[in-house]
Amino acid sequence: MDKNKNDENANKNQKSIFSIMPSVFSGGYFKSEWSFANVRIKDTDSICFFGKDNNFFIASKQGNFYKTILDLTKGGDCEIKEKIEFAK
Repeated sequence: MDKNKNDENANKNQKSIFSIMPSVFSGGYFKSEWSFANVRIKDTDSICFFGKDNNFFIASKQGNFYKTILDLTKGGDCEIKEKIEFAK
């Protein structure tokens, strides 16, 4: 195989692997209306994490904790199953 062709393929692969990263880190994916599933809350500055059995949790700066369940077959808006207020 031609050395120049190997260099071209390596550059293409490297670019394709990392090309999406800036949009993910800048919030492009998370602000997208095309996401598979959404959870909408009024709180700001929150952190999200996944649990067992398709649970999805959100803890907000305002002191609220939300539990939702992701529907992995249909996606869409997630229903908030539980809200706990740690601060008022």
